[in-house]
Amino acid sequence: MKNRPQAMPETPDRPTEAKADFGTMEDRVYDAYQAHRNRLLDSEQKLGESYDQYLLTLSGGAIGLSLAFFHDLAAPGAVRQVWLIATG
Repeated sequence: MKNRPQAMPETPDRPTEAKADFGTMEDRVYDAYQAHRNRLLDSEQKLGESYDQYLLTLSGGAIGLSLAFFHDLAAPGAVRQVWLIATG
């Protein structure tokens, strides 16, 4: 058994420290890791932006289409029971 100091028990104010059994990472490997991670984060952000844009376009089109059909279905004259439109 190796002569290592024992870790302190985990408490809410002092979490257990992680063991570094694998050693340090070479600078070139770490730089490649960081570059790859940054590319992944950038692509994830671009994907999120395009998804948001797609969702807003779809919902805007659905509202426009609904209003166009509602205009054709509504009878001319005074509108009564407006609260039905607002809650529906």
